[in-house]
Amino acid sequence: MKSRSLLFAATSAASIGILVGCQDQPTAEERLASYSKLWEKQDYDKMYADYVSQTTQKEYGESQFIERTKKLNDTLEIKNISITPGKAPDTDDEKKQLLPVTVKFDTVAGPVSFKKEVPLVYETNKDTDNWYVDWDPSFLFEDFEQADQIKLNTLTAKRGDLIDRNEKPLATTGQGFEVGVTAGQLDDTTKKKVASLLDRSMNSIDDALSASWVKDGQFVPLKTFDPSDEATVKRLTALKGVSVKETEVRTYPYGEATSHLIGYVGSATAEDVEQSNNKIQAGEQVGKRGLEQVFDDELRGQSGTSIEIVKSDQDEPVTVAETKVKDGKDITLTIDGALQQSTYETMNGEPGVATALDPRTGETRTLVNSARGNLDFDNGGTKYSGCDCNRDGDSWEPPTRVKGDIARMIFYMAVRYEGGGEIDLETSENVNNGSNPLHGKLSTLKAWNKLDPVDAFEKKRNDIIFEKWQKNRNPFIDHPEYATAIWGN
Repeated sequence: MKSRSLLFAATSAASIGILVGCQDQPTAEERLASYSKLWEKQDYDKMYADYVSQTTQKEYGESQFIERTKKLNDTLEIKNISITPGKAPDTDDEKKQLLPVTVKFDTVAGPVSFKKEVPLVYETNKDTDNWYVDWDPSFLFEDFEQADQIKLNTLTAKRGDLIDRNEKPLATTGQGFEVGVTAGQLDDTTKKKVASLLDRSMNSIDDALSASWVKDGQFVPLKTFDPSDEATVKRLTALKGVSVKETEVRTYPYGEATSHLIGYVGSATAEDVEQSNNKIQAGEQVGKRGLEQVFDDELRGQSGTSIEIVKSDQDEPVTVAETKVKDGKDITLTIDGALQQSTYETMNGEPGVATALDPRTGETRTLVNSARGNLDFDNGGTKYSGCDCNRDGDSWEPPTRVKGDIARMIFYMAVRYEGGGEIDLETSENVNNGSNPLHGKLSTLKAWNKLDPVDAFEKKRNDIIFEKWQKNRNPFIDHPEYATAIWGN
């Protein structure tokens, strides 16, 4: 009896050992769950080292599985990966399994979602018997194959127009010219002529031609011209090695007559991108001055992005994610373009400011600023030819006889224009505000308000504007002391 008891105990212990050993071996579902967690963390190194089959390692290697996948993740900004298991099919196969999952993630072009049947094989890998994933490129995108390519497209939004009260464009998108040279075909004599016509140095052209991407025979763009520069473009294209492409450009039909008011656009800088919380892309055209800058969010619209699979065996690409383009909005101003131009031409470059208001509505029809440009008001600088004025790099000092008049006009605009569909104009203690809706220098303007008090002419002008035109008054002419009450001494 005693011997039998010992034999039973030994047999039982062996059975328990076998049972425990079986329980420690993960199932295909458990193995896939562990792989999916690493997938969601984008830990491709560990996935490759511990979870993919020998066939995968032999066929694709680290360069395809790890390096290519990481590069795609970075380029396409893949994040928030989610792997959800489906119902496993009933099977008695102890060597192969097909387990369903739903794959979801976000990209720069929007969300992606697809269903995938994950093949697992039971094999010995690095002396370990276990379930391993038979990976292929379709784990990245549905129907993606090894010979296919991924293409990321940026779809540029059309910038909205600035339109005058008569529905005439003040700023619009037109057809222009992109002038460039063919690398390797430009001799020094021609290069000198090109530099002169482009108003660029020869060194800057050399820099463009020596960029890392440039190869002989390639078109290297140098400058974009609007349609009004067609004569210059023809002179350039007559030179050997120079060519031109038609391209969209921002055009300003009224030219200098509206330039100080409308401003212009330019390529977004790294600072622009950062300040926009990445809503703007590097190189995108954004407003830099004037109303182009003030209304940039509305005018710019929203560029689109698409991710396509370029199939090796078919002509049409397969779109896997896309953010639609939203073109910018057109904005109608109260300015009368023809009146603005005629006023500008009448001033003939003489320094001064001319404003025309609609007496029925108070809307601005003309706003011409000659000589002062976008400079703020302050004391100092060098004498400006043609008037008792001074000017430096960031400010303008008008004649003393009108300093108080100007200060009170700006005080009026600061309290009259408060946003709500209009520009929000404010005073500022800074100069060099450019086209921002700020007028400086506040302390100087307050001093001018006292230096040049209200006279009979200014009072009469205020009365006429009230009685015949706008039906409202400048309170700082009636009560100059309001400036101190609002902004202090």
